[in-house]
Amino acid sequence: MKVNLPRLLEDHPKELHDEDAFGMPERTMSASTLRVIATRELFYTERGGTALKRFHVRISEPYLLTEELSDIPFCEGAASCVINFDLLPEADHVVTGVDTFQALELAVSSAEKHLQRLRRKYDFYFEPGVPYFDK
Repeated sequence: MKVNLPRLLEDHPKELHDEDAFGMPERTMSASTLRVIATRELFYTERGGTALKRFHVRISEPYLLTEELSDIPFCEGAASCVINFDLLPEADHVVTGVDTFQALELAVSSAEKHLQRLRRKYDFYFEPGVPYFDK
């Protein structure tokens, strides 16, 4: 799948576009930035290592898909969110839903599932000495 990942910014001003059926503004991705709407600070060590490092799980605001952003078929109103593991040497992920609500819902659950898979490489902590996952 072709994905043009935007850079995530925490304080990027929203650009408003068309209104939806309820008169609420819809956001389409413009330029190369998206606003971060959820962040979780965690710590990690590499498996077998002792150096504790801080990182952030960040989720972007949902953005409406356009032809330029995807090479897969999608319905009108489909949206995506970017999951970013800032300061953790892992790639960003894009999660897509049928609308902005589902995209956000899937991004939150996918971030947690991805951390579960990464347990093969890392140990995660809420804070030093407090494991993120139960053993």
